[in-house]
Amino acid sequence: MNHPKTLLLVGCGHMGGSLLKGWINAFPALEATVIEPAGKPPIDGIAWVASLQELAADYQPEMVVFGLKPQIMAGILPDYQRFKEKACFVSMAAGRSLASLQAMLGADAALVRIMPNLPVSVQRGVTGFVCNAQVTEEDASKVAALAEAVGVAVALETEAQLDALTAVSGSGPAYLFHFAEALERAAQSLGFNEETARTLAIETTLGSAKLLDSDGITAAEWRQRVTSPGGTTAAALDVLMQPEGGFEALLAKALAQALARAKELSS
Repeated sequence: MNHPKTLLLVGCGHMGGSLLKGWINAFPALEATVIEPAGKPPIDGIAWVASLQELAADYQPEMVVFGLKPQIMAGILPDYQRFKEKACFVSMAAGRSLASLQAMLGADAALVRIMPNLPVSVQRGVTGFVCNAQVTEEDASKVAALAEAVGVAVALETEAQLDALTAVSGSGPAYLFHFAEALERAAQSLGFNEETARTLAIETTLGSAKLLDSDGITAAEWRQRVTSPGGTTAAALDVLMQPEGGFEALLAKALAQALARAKELSS
């Protein structure tokens, strides 16, 4: 698999650290360096410095990945122009457009925006990415390889699609967590104690997710298999599948809200 041989990660918070662990595990030969002023991350197989100034003058990575908070990037990124002749820059910051990144790194900088979601920490993530015109096919394939090391890579054509992906899979884990949370509370209302209700909610959610990932059967087909006409599941779905106010309509409304917020942040 075509992946970068040398990588510089700037900022190693929870998401950056999860990605880096997955990359090192998938590509043992990867030479990874982290810039993190808070201290060396507890990750084996990396070099660490507290600041850009501590790197050797001739250090040149193939890829620079920014794991920084969007609000601090303007004061930091211009210093990384020293790498742009040979490096591809990758940003996971929400709300920082390719145009705004180019303003910080130079019009000729090769830039990729990525949007990973939380399950990258268990190698089942979704990472959408979009490139500017300066990114080569080779560099795009390296970004895809990094994404596939921690889950699924989704190559996008426009930044608008990145906003939409943020609403679906970026925020999506929270939707599922909330469903499990609601199922747990509903189980308690039926008389189960807290521990048993939590077990029922977690194992039902996990088992169903594994079924979705097997045999190529769609979610709709699984729902139909579980639902006997006139049975208990059908009675519950009569409530959840109401045309107005049902789960699907509510979820569509929620995603529209998330997309609107993503667009606000990007502007």
